Amino acid sequence: MQLLHRPSAMRYAAILTLMIFAIAPKATAQFAAYNTLTMTNRHTNAANQNINFTSTGLGAGAFYDGHRFGRFSVGADVRGSIASNDKFGLLGFRAALQTRAHNPGFIPVRPYAEMLVGGGTSSDIHANQDAHMIVEGAIGIDCVFSHIEYRLLEVTIGRTPINNTTGTNYTGGDLWLISESSGLVYRF
Repeated sequence: MQLLHRPSAMRYAAILTLMIFAIAPKATAQFAAYNTLTMTNRHTNAANQNINFTSTGLGAGAFYDGHRFGRFSVGADVRGSIASNDKFGLLGFRAALQTRAHNPGFIPVRPYAEMLVGGGTSSDIHANQDAHMIVEGAIGIDCVFSHIEYRLLEVTIGRTPINNTTGTNYTGGDLWLISESSGLVYRF
């Protein structure tokens, strides 16, 4: 019966994580790494090829906020994603704003925006891989707890010419990539 009353390893991990968030000092480091869970939706704007195709997977990256101007910081971000049908890597420019919590009851947040360029591969319904270039913009919000932050939500919108999910190439439109992701940021 004592086993039923003992906290599980998951409870210990949750309690330890909350303690780290509560007692660790706020991060001022310029370098950070992150990992995310990502969902990507592909949609073409070509006539008669309006097909939605969704894949989910993991993302990881690192950024460096090299220059600070008061509460603003600018730097670079490098990232990659491996989803069920999409794999890509991107590099780009990042700008972030550190908000201040005037009320102790509110968690400070760090909104940011990025412009990225890179390449990747996508699979169609016939499992054919097509390599392509990607240009995308990203906006997101990180909740600042300590040296570990929570990426509440990031939305990216990208565009690339690519074959659609029928397996045939087209020239009448572009493929739009819309991704939502959430995860943890580790500041060093």
